[in-house]
Amino acid sequence: RGVSFGWHRGVNFQWHATMGKKVVTNDFLQANRQTSLAFIVNDDVKLAIDDVDWLTKRHDAVTYRDTIAHNFGGVFYLDDENSWLDMIAANIQALAAKYRGPELARKRALAYWALFQSCLAKRPFNLFHRANLNLRTADVARQFGNKVTWDKPFPEHFRKFVDQANARVFSNGLRHETYCTEASRLPKLDVDLVYLDPPYIPKLKQPLRDSESGAKRRKAKAKPIPRAQDYWAMYHFVEGLVYYDSWEKWIDPDSATKTRRRKPNPADSPEMLVSLVARLAQGFPRAKLVLSYKTPGMPSISTLRSVLASCNRDVSQVSTHHSYALNRSNGTGKGHREVLLIGTSR
Repeated sequence: RGVSFGWHRGVNFQWHATMGKKVVTNDFLQANRQTSLAFIVNDDVKLAIDDVDWLTKRHDAVTYRDTIAHNFGGVFYLDDENSWLDMIAANIQALAAKYRGPELARKRALAYWALFQSCLAKRPFNLFHRANLNLRTADVARQFGNKVTWDKPFPEHFRKFVDQANARVFSNGLRHETYCTEASRLPKLDVDLVYLDPPYIPKLKQPLRDSESGAKRRKAKAKPIPRAQDYWAMYHFVEGLVYYDSWEKWIDPDSATKTRRRKPNPADSPEMLVSLVARLAQGFPRAKLVLSYKTPGMPSISTLRSVLASCNRDVSQVSTHHSYALNRSNGTGKGHREVLLIGTSR
């Protein structure tokens, strides 16, 4: 039995289920909860060909709005693509006319996952924190193949990802759970292992200093406040698809990416992360804790080790170097490591 807490894109914990484990997930974003519902909680429902055909067409009985077309023109996708997204978002909600109960929730989750993946595939860098549609549309010589993927029609992407989703549905005979809430609001859980995957807080560089010719006195500039990576900013668009009916209240027409609301992050600063890890460790006194983090970062790995040790855990550590395709400056050098801290109850 295991529970995972993720505050960003999360990790696919389906492999725990393939090992015969019961899995409970809790994630920062509702979009990630839909992914857990599709692949962890869901053990028997798939999207049929008729479902996909229905989802990708307009219907007289469905009311369509232009939330995306009206608010996101020229931001992330082309005009005709925005209209298609408005259509399928409404159709996913309208599945309620065809299905009920758990079957409805699971079919929606599979459709959302296929839609999320389609949206990400057509985005430069697979993110939504910049309005950079021009990277896709610019008439320039290119040395990479992403342009083909970006320009592939949404329906083709969607059908491909539905096929991938259906292929991953299976049952291990256990009942799994998924949540999207503050950890303190979860029901009491009897678990053997807790996996924590908080957002990384980069280590700040030393403050820059000004100097005048030959002067020994240096004036330190104000030191910025460390903050966790903002996954709300990176993935707000797929989050909005889940909340399509109320999406417009988050939209800021004066913002480059058209989003105003930043979902509060329970681990936004080093101090908040330390406090949260301690609370979770104390809330699961008999469970083994596995904390995923990175170095160099804030708080330090030694600080996180101390937090787990103070919560009656014997702590071991495993690490590996990892480079990043989209941010090589953050993944080069032997000092950059992915780290797992494993805290076992004494």
